[in-house]
Amino acid sequence: MNVSPVQSNNTQSFGMALKVTPDGAGRIAQALHDVSLSKYSERMKNFTERIADPIHKLKTKVVFDGESVVIYRNAEGVNSGYSLSGLTNVSQLPAEYSIRRSEHELSSLQNELACLSPIERSLVIAREVGKDLDAKADAKKYLLDKYV
Repeated sequence: MNVSPVQSNNTQSFGMALKVTPDGAGRIAQALHDVSLSKYSERMKNFTERIADPIHKLKTKVVFDGESVVIYRNAEGVNSGYSLSGLTNVSQLPAEYSIRRSEHELSSLQNELACLSPIERSLVIAREVGKDLDAKADAKKYLLDKYV
C-alpha cells in the first residue's frame, strides 16, 4: 500500500477525509499483514475498495492515530469528534451518530464487521456514520438553499 506523507501536519493521508498518523499507518499495515500470503492481495483490495476509497469521498473527516478512530464533522463552526474505537456492534452508537439503514442492511453490515480486525471494524463503522452525516448535511443545505 502506498501512503504518502503530508508535511503540514505530519500525518499520512489516504485522501481528503481519511487521515492517519505515523503510528496509525503502522497499525493498519500490521493488521493487513497479519493474514496468510494467499489472502493478502484480497485483503489489500478489500481494504482499498471497501474502506479507504469510500471514506476518501466523504466530507466527514476520519482520523486514525494508532489507538482510536475518531470521526469529525464540522457543524456550524464547531469541530466535534467522536471515537468509534472498541465498538463491536453498530447498535452501540449514540443517537446522533446512529446508522440509519433497513434491518437487512444492518444485518449485512454486522456480518461484514464480524470478520474484520478491530481497526478495520472501526473504519467501516466510520465509513457508514460518515455517509449518514454527509447525507444529513446535504439535506440540510438543500432545505436552506430552497427555502431561505
